[in-house]
Amino acid sequence: MMAATTSTSSHRCSDEAAWDLLRDEWDLLLAVGVGPTGLDAIAARVGEAPANLVGRIDRLTRNGLLSELDGGWGLVPVVYERQEAMSSYVRDLVLDRVAARGSQPVELVVTTGTGDASRLLELHSEADATVLSQVVEIASVPEPDDAERFIVVFAATTLSVSVEGSAQTRALDGLRGAALQRARGEASGLARMWVAEMRVSPDAAMLIGERLVEFVGRRIRTSFGGTLVAAVWAVSGTLHDEVDS
Repeated sequence: MMAATTSTSSHRCSDEAAWDLLRDEWDLLLAVGVGPTGLDAIAARVGEAPANLVGRIDRLTRNGLLSELDGGWGLVPVVYERQEAMSSYVRDLVLDRVAARGSQPVELVVTTGTGDASRLLELHSEADATVLSQVVEIASVPEPDDAERFIVVFAATTLSVSVEGSAQTRALDGLRGAALQRARGEASGLARMWVAEMRVSPDAAMLIGERLVEFVGRRIRTSFGGTLVAAVWAVSGTLHDEVDS
C-alpha cells in the first residue's frame, strides 16, 4: 500500500528528492507493495526486465521509501508534508483517473455538516485512532492472488459542496476543495486529505469502504462544519496510462 496523508505516525516525506521519487516511481512502489516482494515478481508487475529495476529499487531503498526484507522489499508508509503539492497530487492521482475512466465507486459517502468547523480537529483525531488505522491494518497483509488496485480517500474541507448532482460529482468537488485548502495553507488542521492506493482483494476493498462509510455516516450533522468525503474506487493499468489517456 502507498498512502498520502496529512497526519499519521509514519515516515515523513518533506525532502525534495524523496518527494520526486514518490511522484516518479509511484507504479514501481505500488508494485512492491507490503512485501516481501522479490525482484522477479516486481518486474512482472511493472512489465520490465529485472536488470532494469535494480538501480531504481536501490535508490528507493537508500532514500527510505523501501525497506529490504527477507526475500525481497516492502514499502515504508509515507506521510506527505508538502502542502503546496497536494492540489496537483490529488488532481493527477485521484480526480483525473476517476473522471477519465468513469470509475464507479466500491463505496462512497459525502456528508455536509452544519455545526462548528473547528470540531473537525476532534474528528480527525478520532479517524486516525480508529478507522484509518483499521484501513492500514486491512491493507497491510501479503498480497492475495486476486489483488486489484484501489484508490481510497478520506477528506475534509470547511467548504460546503452543492447538494445537487450525483454523489460522485459532489465527492470530487469535496476533494478539490480539501486539496485547494491544503495547497493554500487555509483552514490549518481542519482541511484534510488522506489518500491511499493499494493492491488488495475486492473483498478487502469492500471491507475498507464499509468501515469508512460507517465512520462518516454516523456523524451528527450539527457536530461539525464543512464537508466529509470517504470513497473507494477501483483503478487499473499504470498511473501514466490512466492519467494520460
